[in-house]
Amino acid sequence: MKDKFKEYWGNIEPGRRKQIVLLGLIGLIVLVGLLAYSSRPQEKKPHVGPKKEEVALDSSVIEKSIYMENKKQIDRLRASIEGMKEEIKKKKKKKEGAEKKIETKDVKTEVPRLPSQRELPPLPTPPQTE
Repeated sequence: MKDKFKEYWGNIEPGRRKQIVLLGLIGLIVLVGLLAYSSRPQEKKPHVGPKKEEVALDSSVIEKSIYMENKKQIDRLRASIEGMKEEIKKKKKKKEGAEKKIETKDVKTEVPRLPSQRELPPLPTPPQTE
């Protein structure tokens, strides 16, 4: 087998021989690189983020913020109550206006009557055609 390889190698042109050697070296380098990459230790490095610090607030600051939030909520509720009162007033006025309209409808008004057939003028005669 060794003799066959030497005979084959001797029959190849020098340019083709150079290409085969270069491809072999590149393949060998890639193979060594893949083996080295796969054999490295698989350590997982912990994620190092910014350190968390606890914020220390005074009790007076907390009480003040709670007070301000409650005050805002009370103001919103008062505004909604005022809006509801306005709606109630409008509905009462509308209701009173409707009652007045009903009272005025009770007053008898004369309805114009349609003329009877006897009172209608006669129809014009159609033009005669020759």
